Amino acid sequence: MTDPQNKTILPAGESDESGKGGVENDFFKAGHGLPTGSFETLTPAQKKARDRRNMALALGIVGFCLLVFAVTILRLSESVR
Repeated sequence: MTDPQNKTILPAGESDESGKGGVENDFFKAGHGLPTGSFETLTPAQKKARDRRNMALALGIVGFCLLVFAVTILRLSESVR
């Protein structure tokens, strides 16, 4: 099987001349998504930056919801007249 760039995609378990396994095989060997039990502690500056990002995201979502609500009310009030 080939992809749009005409590169051969190997099925899981097969390898090419370089000895590298197929894309699917490499993915499953990597252990993506498995818990490691390790946690990183954030510095106070990182926590403050994360809190600011979270607040900006929350305000953006609330603003979008208010905009959709206002547009909906305006359109419904126009159809009543």
